[in-house]
Amino acid sequence: MVAPTTPQTDESLDAVIVGAGAAGVGIGVVLEALALDSYAILERDDVGASFRQWPEEMQFITPSFPSNSFGCRDLNAVTTDTSPAFALDRLDRAAHEAVIEAALDDEHHAARRNALVSLFKLRGEGACDALVAAADDPSERVREWAAHLLGGVETDRAAEALSRLADDEQSVVRETAVRAQEVDSGSFRRQFTGVLDETDRTLPGEDDLNRTPNL
Repeated sequence: MVAPTTPQTDESLDAVIVGAGAAGVGIGVVLEALALDSYAILERDDVGASFRQWPEEMQFITPSFPSNSFGCRDLNAVTTDTSPAFALDRLDRAAHEAVIEAALDDEHHAARRNALVSLFKLRGEGACDALVAAADDPSERVREWAAHLLGGVETDRAAEALSRLADDEQSVVRETAVRAQEVDSGSFRRQFTGVLDETDRTLPGEDDLNRTPNL
């Protein structure tokens, strides 16, 4: 994005954006795409400074409805055609395996959930121990994903964990576990570890868990 010229006091603008945080920059990108260059983004600090002021638990950016009905790759992205989730999914997991495994004990449920996903994509059925342990996680979102991923593991321990999750107190966990019991494990693993390309709008294996907003 080309930054607009700093306006003079007597200059007329079509739009003024207050704040150069993620939302402000995103709006600027949209205005550029609309060929509207008579605008200004006002920021009293550095670009993106507001993000650093968010509570720590809000600074962990995770995928948000990649299959949304707005045509965006990821609702957590700054622009319509980018996605932090897609970029992070291309990291060399093997080189960061120790870090990923350590994140299974993170205080934030989103970090634990994403660590499970990365570990499964890296190890496949070898992630069984971590998935079974996650079946007892206090967060329903982590248990939901544990149930989803256990569908790709063909072991007695995985089946037992799925059976427990099918009786979970949270309906979303129960429903996910029941679906996981019905999938073909080998096919699921091949789908979930599929390679992303630049045109993909959904992450492999995640369709069932992307709950589109009720507009």
